[in-house]
Amino acid sequence: MTDSQPAINQQMTPFEWGLITVLSIIWGGTFFFAEIALLELRPFTLVLGRVGFAAITLWVIVYLSGNWMPASFIRWRAYFIMGALNNMIPFSLIV
Repeated sequence: MTDSQPAINQQMTPFEWGLITVLSIIWGGTFFFAEIALLELRPFTLVLGRVGFAAITLWVIVYLSGNWMPASFIRWRAYFIMGALNNMIPFSLIV
């Protein structure tokens, strides 16, 4: 190991264990609540709500951080394709 490379932490601290526990509860909880929501909503309605809420939240975070959304149609097309492949389609199939 040279001086320019950071040391790799071999053990997780209690804080890191706490973070991974919270992440697993949030991630796993979405599947639990999806099962409950499917008693009243159709699958695509549930996916639209989940993805739409996330999109609005991220949009607000972008503007609050002082950044701007791109105005280019080519970028928006790429974002839409990436969002469909990484979020809409998998969540639709999972739900």
